[in-house]
Amino acid sequence: QTAKINQGNIALKRVVESIANGDSHVPFRDSKLTMLLQDSFEDDKSKILMILCASPDPKEIHKTISTLEYGAKAKCIVRGPHTPVKEEDSSSTVILGSRIAAMDEFIMKLQMENKLREKERNEAHKKLMKKEEEIAELRAKMETAPASEEEINLKVNERTRLLRQELEKKLQECQRMTNDFVELERKRMEERILQQQEEVEILRKRLEEIELQLHCTSKKE
Repeated sequence: QTAKINQGNIALKRVVESIANGDSHVPFRDSKLTMLLQDSFEDDKSKILMILCASPDPKEIHKTISTLEYGAKAKCIVRGPHTPVKEEDSSSTVILGSRIAAMDEFIMKLQMENKLREKERNEAHKKLMKKEEEIAELRAKMETAPASEEEINLKVNERTRLLRQELEKKLQECQRMTNDFVELERKRMEERILQQQEEVEILRKRLEEIELQLHCTSKKE
């Protein structure tokens, strides 16, 4: 069914082109659709209305241009039994020229919109590439994070070891100073004790001398 519809549309397009070009033979018998429309095309009192369906998507610009060209040719149809378009007719030439100019303007507008869409796509692509680079950098940082953490741990351990060594050194120095102080105080105490012993000995001798003198004095009396 779809193939038959397409065949009818193609036949209709050939009929429109033949009438617009002023061909002596118009292939109305190529399909049932064109055979049914033959009277409408040949009767100058009939009215022909063609609705074109075009897409605003820049990707479909070639199909859009083809559709507009098809419509422009349909506008050039002069109804009558195989009446060709006369180029010497100034009014028809002016109308045809204005229609072509309008079509060219529309095509130019589509091309400008296509360039704008292309620019927007390029900018979006650049932003996407930038985001992908940022994601790649984050992934690289995440992959190298364990190594950095290990390096930090090594530095912390090394710093801790150095601090412990310094602390042990300080403790040893304090212990040495304490020992020196204790030894010094011990010597001082020994000297004091020795001095006191000497003083006691001197006093004892002095006491003995006094006692001896007293004893001698008592005998004389």
